[in-house]
Order: sequence, then C-alpha cells, then structure tokens
Amino acid sequence: MQKNKPKVALIPAISPLYRLYVWEKLAELKSLDVTFFLETENNIDNIKYIPLDILNEKFQWKRIQNTYHFRFLWQKGVLKLPFSDYDILLFSGNIRCLSTWISSILARIMGKRVYFWTHGVYGKENRLSLFVKRIFLSIPTGNFFYGDLSLQKVLSWNFNKDHNHVIYNSLNYDFHKKMRESQSNENTYIDHFNNKNPVLLFIGRLTRIKKLEQLLLAAKKLENEGELYNIILIGDGPERERLQEISTDNNLHTWFYGECYDENELYSLISQADLCISPGNVGLTLMHCLSYGTPVITHNDFSYQMPEAEAIDPGFNGDFFERDSIEDLSQAIKNWFDKNKAVDRNIIKQRCYSVIDEKYNPYYQSTLIEKVALNNI
Repeated sequence: MQKNKPKVALIPAISPLYRLYVWEKLAELKSLDVTFFLETENNIDNIKYIPLDILNEKFQWKRIQNTYHFRFLWQKGVLKLPFSDYDILLFSGNIRCLSTWISSILARIMGKRVYFWTHGVYGKENRLSLFVKRIFLSIPTGNFFYGDLSLQKVLSWNFNKDHNHVIYNSLNYDFHKKMRESQSNENTYIDHFNNKNPVLLFIGRLTRIKKLEQLLLAAKKLENEGELYNIILIGDGPERERLQEISTDNNLHTWFYGECYDENELYSLISQADLCISPGNVGLTLMHCLSYGTPVITHNDFSYQMPEAEAIDPGFNGDFFERDSIEDLSQAIKNWFDKNKAVDRNIIKQRCYSVIDEKYNPYYQSTLIEKVALNNI
C-alpha cells in the first residue's frame, strides 16, 4: 500500500516573480502535495509579482491577505493552518510577521513540522535583535537559510545541524542555461563606445545603498593611472541624476541604459560585459551575472552583504574589496584584469557558471526541500 504524500503548506510573505521558477519545481514534485498560500496584491513598487493567470495555471494555491500594522505584518487566513490536515508548514521566516510567530508555535503544539525559509542572521544585529532572532529561529522544526554564514551562526548557538540547511537562492535557471548555449557575435559595446576598452557593468536599481558613485570614482582613478574602462548601468532609480553628474564631471564613458526587463536583451548586455561591479550589497544581481558568465566584484564586509555574495570565489569568479574604499575597489578591478588578461573568456564564463550549476538553482532547492520533507529532518 502506497504511503500518502506529505501535505505541505507553503506560506511566503510575498509572491515575487523571481520565485516562480523554484515554486514550479516544488509544484512538480510527485512525492509532495504542495499548496501555496499567497497574497497576490502587490504593494511593493520595485518588486514584480507572479501574475494571477500564471498562478492559476501552474499552482494549487489559496488566497491570504497581508495587513500591515506599523512595521509588522499579519497574514489573514494563516492562523487556521495549525489545525488543518497539512503535515508540514513552510513559512518565509519573516521575523516581523506576527502571524508566523503564533501559527508556527501552535503548529508545533499540534505536532506538525514547521520550517522557516529565511535570511536568518545577517551579522550586524545588536544584542537584543540577536536574542529575539535566536528565539524565533528555535521555534520551527528546522530552517532553510540563504547562506552558509547564517547556518554557522545558529550552529554556534547549538542548533541541531541535521535540522538546519542552506537552500541558497535562484533565478530562471532553465532559461539562463538555454541562453548560454546560444552563440552571439554581437559587438554591442564596441559599437556604442567606439572603442575596445573593458566594460564594467552594474544591473539593478540605482539607489544610494548600491553606492555606485564608488564605481565611477574608481574608474576615474584608474583612468588617471592610464587604465581606460567603459561603464554601463542597467536600471533606473533616484540616484540616476546624481550619477550622471558625477560621470559628466569626470568625463567618463558611462552608458545609462535605463530599465530593461527583456531577458534576451539582458543576456546580450551581461554576457558581453567583462566584469560586474556592485560597490554596495549584492544579491540577485550577482546570480544574474554569474548565470550569464560575467564575474562580480563587491565589498567584503558580510555583515552588510546579501547572502548571495558567498557565491564569489575570490580570483575565480570575481573578487572582494574593502568596503567603502575607492582605492581598494580600483585595485581589485586592476588586479582582476591583470590576472585574467591571458585567460580565455570562455574559461571565465565556465568558472561563473559552476557555482550556479552546483547549488544556486531551483533543482538544488526543490531537491533539498523534498529530502527534508520525506526524511523528517
């Protein structure tokens, strides 16, 4: 007699479009019966949500409603889940979601398995914040963390290593991999800049937290030393005008490309660039660039980083520089090109792909969740 499949309720805080691909893999698992509990009304300006027609086509899902009270979140409809027939509740692990606190505690009392899919610990928290996080992360059966550093922190608190896992993150892996296999003979940057100088790229919102003036000033410093670079900033945001002024004042070759959501176009732009520079924190930008074979440089202070920065293997698929040091950033850029000028670009691309293929993809993530669910760990 075949054992019933575990029933899993997945309750994220939001429904961002980039989650579509890992959720698809979870929904396709034959071994689990997964239902998604989703808020579909998007109140976040710079995050695209999964469209309703795609949700209806691809998922078994139910509507919940997010309500915000000061800086706290409550998800209407979640409190009944501890008393339902679901075997496993998988929350996004948002510490400011009060309904997650209450529902997860009730679910544990009712004998259900509970997991948080969460950033966990950043490293810059004060003692009170760490105390509260330690309590919060001890509620579920186990946790899925985005990065290894967060896992190591909770293990130092004597959390059970068998119940805490690193799930990493992912984008549209299948499409990205397909695009890699396409051959392109475009010369976009040579045609635009009318030179063959190396291209430094950033893709994302042009916001103050990204500290993109450091990229421009580092490029100017290198130019003063005889090193010439082209720069492309793909995206828009409140910092655009200020960055344009800095670029103009320093006579830099900067292409303010603007927003772009066409993935074919993004593949062309990213894969033709030589190096992505993200002076502030870096998250999905890093995964996007590595997926298309472009190495990434970002700062080395992991207390102020996103967990995806852990994907960088210094000197192999990118590098780090001292946070907020334009001198060190310029040196990191110079060192990268000095060390790799004789390395075939296709070899560098393969280096970038390797960590994405190994663990930053939805197959790795869905397989991990399946393993944990089926083995009761």
